[in-house]
Amino acid sequence: MGVVSSNGVVGVVKDVSEHYALVIPILNQSLRISAKLRSNNLVGAVRWTGNDIHTAVLDDIPKHFLVGLGDTVLTSGYSSFFPPNLIIGTTDIWTLPEGRNAYEIKINLSADFETLNYVYVINYLNRDEQKALEKASQDE
Repeated sequence: MGVVSSNGVVGVVKDVSEHYALVIPILNQSLRISAKLRSNNLVGAVRWTGNDIHTAVLDDIPKHFLVGLGDTVLTSGYSSFFPPNLIIGTTDIWTLPEGRNAYEIKINLSADFETLNYVYVINYLNRDEQKALEKASQDE
């Protein structure tokens, strides 16, 4: 299940007990979250680089598209953790690493992990239907 604050995406639930949940935050270098740019719906993946709790990187946006400063980064809806259009952050600076065909876009995260107190766990109602369709497609 996805985890959000009132300001944006926080992470995903890894394990649960009767009274607690263990959450992998977006500030974990092994977590990648499917995301899109609001301006053009281009899809990529958000990952944390381990450098700063306020920033992450959006990868896989092809270099032949324009990326605007301050564009909103949203969940894509392509994962079973988050419905589409939840805010993750906004674009800051971007680079085109040598030999690559996709930008590396620095984003400012919307969730403030320094002051985070309360979070919400998303009960994504369409998750089972989405998973069943994905499984049926893979079985063919």
